[in-house]
Amino acid sequence: MLYSAYLFLVLLFLSFILIQIPAVQSNLANRITSKFSKVSGFDISYTDIYLVWYDRFEMKGLIIKDPEQNKMIEVGNLQVNFSLSTLLLDQNIN
Repeated sequence: MLYSAYLFLVLLFLSFILIQIPAVQSNLANRITSKFSKVSGFDISYTDIYLVWYDRFEMKGLIIKDPEQNKMIEVGNLQVNFSLSTLLLDQNIN
């Protein structure tokens, strides 16, 4: 049981280290924004993203355009705190 707990903690730590790599962060962000774009029909672009923790991130230069390519939302700096289980279980994102 102790080895299982230790292994879980090591894997958790290693996954956090991997998520701090900018290429991994960009890949995750592209997957999430493409899912959101597909569901909502709005184009999403951003200049920079930083995953603070598993369920928190910051985006800079966020622009959301409607289907007619009109700028709907433009945010300089956005901090998001969400429930990780909703992303993993493909539930509605609020």
